[in-house]
Amino acid sequence: MTEDEVREALALDKSAFSGLLEELRPVSFLSLDAPLSEDYSSGVLADLVDDPVQDSARDTAEFRDTARIVRERLAILPEKQQKILHLYYFKGLRLTEIAHVFGITESRVSQLHTQAIRSLYQSLYEEILD
Repeated sequence: MTEDEVREALALDKSAFSGLLEELRPVSFLSLDAPLSEDYSSGVLADLVDDPVQDSARDTAEFRDTARIVRERLAILPEKQQKILHLYYFKGLRLTEIAHVFGITESRVSQLHTQAIRSLYQSLYEEILD
């Protein structure tokens, strides 16, 4: 069967048939280790492709700065707020359990937790503006 016969059987004009053939053309695969020049002096293709898994130096620096700010701000929070955050985020206790530890109501634990988070958020926001 010729291409013209296939095109007619599919009831496609030449332009649509050409488009269909282009879509069906096999995909070409390239090795990421393929040299960009014959002597590898320009590196390999992998050097040009971003790795979505690896953090950039900028991302790493920003994360470290943010972590430093949070640590500094945590250190100046009232001790009770520090302990509440530690028990909640690092020990996995629920607010009810934290309330029992401190002998206060769950509502008060929630208030202290909210105050601590707002304080941390405000510190980060102010740092960004500086």
